[in-house]
Amino acid sequence: MAALLWGKCLQTRFSRGVPIGDELKGEEARLNSTSDSPTDRSSLRAATLAGAFTAAMGILVLVGWYTHNVTLIQVFPAFVPMQYNTALGFVLCGSGLVALTHDRFLLAGALGSAAGVIGLLTLIEYLFGVQLGLDELFLEHYIRSASR
Repeated sequence: MAALLWGKCLQTRFSRGVPIGDELKGEEARLNSTSDSPTDRSSLRAATLAGAFTAAMGILVLVGWYTHNVTLIQVFPAFVPMQYNTALGFVLCGSGLVALTHDRFLLAGALGSAAGVIGLLTLIEYLFGVQLGLDELFLEHYIRSASR
């Protein structure tokens, strides 16, 4: 769903002729930041809310890791806990989506690239069985699960 919202957001930006990477100033920025139709505005609003919700969920889990609150990390004892890097990816991707809806294309690209690098390195760890230490780079895990 987030991908569909993101695609609609980009379609809206391109259809209005907002150049990527260019910072618009003054009255031109205000005119270009308003959408042409209620559908465009609601799509941007939905994408912003989806990004904010995703980032907020990631922040909650990160707070859980730092405060040792197992309820924020692992909703039910039978569930696998959300790993720190997964929560960080939620924050990066959600923030990137919000940045994208506010015409901050460079910031959105940087946040998306950071999330992509974390995901790619994690995939390399699993595929090749190497231990890059990425999973405990920021915080040593104190919850272990059968999946690790």
